[in-house]
Amino acid sequence: MNLQDELLREHSRQQYQLLTAYIGADETRFAELMRLLFAGPRRLTQMAAGLLGHCAEAEAALLMPHLGALLQFCQQPNLPDAVLRNTMRALQFAPVPPGLQAQAFDVCLRALSHQATPVATQTFALTAATRLCEQHPALAQELLHALEPLLPQARAALRSRAQKELPKLRRLRLATAPYEV
Repeated sequence: MNLQDELLREHSRQQYQLLTAYIGADETRFAELMRLLFAGPRRLTQMAAGLLGHCAEAEAALLMPHLGALLQFCQQPNLPDAVLRNTMRALQFAPVPPGLQAQAFDVCLRALSHQATPVATQTFALTAATRLCEQHPALAQELLHALEPLLPQARAALRSRAQKELPKLRRLRLATAPYEV
């Protein structure tokens, strides 16, 4: 199967399911997907990003060898929304190696905090950042500081996700708070 041709042939849920099954747990096929994502052109990058989100949900460990390059790629100007959204979606499921956790947290925080970021990207970023806070509880205060000002004017999807994540973040913040005598 020619992955590039199949990505460009049809944009549908059924096509993504077919291609996710095709890639499965195959590292070589996933590497080809990542090559297409980084190589462009823009339409191919967007389609590959959509498939990335599905593949990471199905086989999150496949992303690990490519995570550093993906996080770097997400810092480019004029990045298609689909790339950032599906990277945030993938980070909800993928294990992040210790050496990339700070960079992943920064990318999540930027995606969450930027007013022009689509709400789906923000919700995925919130969950991904919360997962990182579970490994580094001291980051919970920083995430709460970024999140709380957004909530009054946030769209329903972000407020709903925040209701789920805020108790975890507050519990983590309390766990790292200094004790007062």
